[in-house]
Amino acid sequence: MPLPRLAGRLPYRLGATSYIIPADILPNVRHLDGVVDDVSLILFESADANNLPDPGTLRTLAGLHRAGGPGYSVHLPLDCPFGDPDPEQRRNACARALKVWRLTAGLAPHAWVLHLPGEQRGDPPARDLAAWRERSAATLAAFLAQGPPPEQVAIETLDYDFAEVAELVERHDTAVCIDVGHLLLRGEDPLAACARWIDRLLVVHLHGIVDGRDHHSAAHLDPDLLAGLHAICRDAPRPVLCTLEVFAEDHLRSSLAALAVAAGLETSP
Repeated sequence: MPLPRLAGRLPYRLGATSYIIPADILPNVRHLDGVVDDVSLILFESADANNLPDPGTLRTLAGLHRAGGPGYSVHLPLDCPFGDPDPEQRRNACARALKVWRLTAGLAPHAWVLHLPGEQRGDPPARDLAAWRERSAATLAAFLAQGPPPEQVAIETLDYDFAEVAELVERHDTAVCIDVGHLLLRGEDPLAACARWIDRLLVVHLHGIVDGRDHHSAAHLDPDLLAGLHAICRDAPRPVLCTLEVFAEDHLRSSLAALAVAAGLETSP
């Protein structure tokens, strides 16, 4: 069954991830052409494996966009602990983030999404919050001094209270990525979070919760929440990317259908 084609039909930028079908980045981008406006390139690099695109793949990605295909956003590697107590780990984290930025800058992404992981899961993100914040701030400053403009770096809400990094976001003048699923798992209101950060809102990650686990179809979300998020993305003071952060075609299909209903659109492919 074809996916609903919503590219260009919403009053904001609609995205999906580069892992919808079990294939590499290029087949996923081609598969999503006409379906969404943006493909979030989920990139990683480790000692065992990496999916960083080679120069030929990057040229093809750029050519697909020039030919009318989707644009791009970039999710910087998840394992970049900017606040790690070990200075060498912080330097490596900054270097990995900068490597991905340099690799993808030619694609003119809408945003680079960045995690600021805690030293531990949940609240609090570190035993010594002040020290962790300052280490994170210093590494972020080093990244921004050599990397993308701060207004294109969207700091994502994770599994801790985002108030812990609010001062850091404002000090460095970055953007914000509101992750709906992460906030719901914490029992927070995503609409209130969007309102709090509306002047810095650049990306929304949209996915549902099933049995306490995130990254399921957005069809599992309350229709009133979807309608509210649609209105926020539509009316935000700067262009917002709403990425359906799911990783399977059936989850994307039902997410697209639910979002189309929230927007009052027909859902036929």
